[in-house]
Amino acid sequence: MRRRLACVMCLAVLAAGCGDDGAATDGGPVDGAPPRDASRGDSGWDAGPPPAPLTRVVRVTAGAEHACALRDDGAVWCWGSNRTGQLGDGTVEDRTIASPVSDVTGALALTAGNWHSCILTATGQFACWGYNGSGQLGDGTRADRLTARPRGSMGRLDVATGAQHSCAVGPGGGVQCWGDNAFGQVGDGSTSTRDAAVNTGLSGVATVAAGGAHSCAARADGTAACWGFNSTGQLGMGDVFNRRAPTTVPGLADVIAIAAGESHTCAIRTGGELLCWGHNGPGQVGVPGAGRYTTPQVVPGVTGVTVVAPGGLHTCAIDGAGVLSCWGRNYYGQLGDGTTDDQPMPTPVTGVTGAVHVAASRTFTCAATTDGLAVCWGRNDQGQLGDGTTEDRLEPVTVLAPAGS
Repeated sequence: MRRRLACVMCLAVLAAGCGDDGAATDGGPVDGAPPRDASRGDSGWDAGPPPAPLTRVVRVTAGAEHACALRDDGAVWCWGSNRTGQLGDGTVEDRTIASPVSDVTGALALTAGNWHSCILTATGQFACWGYNGSGQLGDGTRADRLTARPRGSMGRLDVATGAQHSCAVGPGGGVQCWGDNAFGQVGDGSTSTRDAAVNTGLSGVATVAAGGAHSCAARADGTAACWGFNSTGQLGMGDVFNRRAPTTVPGLADVIAIAAGESHTCAIRTGGELLCWGHNGPGQVGVPGAGRYTTPQVVPGVTGVTVVAPGGLHTCAIDGAGVLSCWGRNYYGQLGDGTTDDQPMPTPVTGVTGAVHVAASRTFTCAATTDGLAVCWGRNDQGQLGDGTTEDRLEPVTVLAPAGS
């Protein structure tokens, strides 16, 4: 099975939360978010020994206001907002340090949408939990789930979550999607919300990506296809027309990984060349000029890229030497360079060496390092940085867990 390199997660609002050009605005609550329960509790750690760094981390993912980490033993830990059970610990209590997801073992891949999370298990099944108002958990209902329960047929090869939809790659490289479909992001030719998986008609796919309201797939032959919302050119078609079914991205070849952000998309080509396209207001595409790019653009200043993570209005990437760089919006310090200045070109993250994975949210970022730690930076009002506080951070801080975990 081919493990996907890209962090496929989008943490964005849909059209209701967008500016005049269709790109989501930055700052404040995420539009369309499930209502908060005022009686809900918040939890950091119980009385006892102080928390210690979460260890053995190999992968991270980030939702709108929560984050999760996959450990080398197949366990999953999450932290941050838990209003709809997206932390998977059986409660709706927020967590400012990492909490284990109940009954999850043998996870191979991990991904988070706005308010839901999913894993791919060792048996090739997917398990999702959290908010299910648009059927994004794929269980045939609209009921939220506070814990993970494996679903779907075995043999899945990849899973990805968008804002309020999800997709998976099955045997033979076929792609199925489910959840919100207002702009055709499920890819079945309709705009009907789907509570259970439907086929997109694709085959030969190696990895799949889900964005704010669009989806993309990289085929084993190096070509790529995208579908869904396209107001800022995030489908790479050279126009701004939505697509309800997968459409091949013209002129894009030798793709080995693809990742979808809120309103932009990135792909890694053989040899580590990075290309991005879509909304570029604060520079998240990584090339000069605001506005939008409707076709793939080579990102200067980064080479030998192994992982890319497009978020809300910023992007991060890791090169072959483990150097982590970010660019785009930096209002909450989500670029990790110690400032709140937007950066239109790749800028190294302060204090992170040996990065192995990265996840970009709307307003914060997390990474996994070679020493098995998870670090996060940016907005922290819901404890999404996992450092035991709710203070924003302009530079990376280590994610904590209960002592002895």
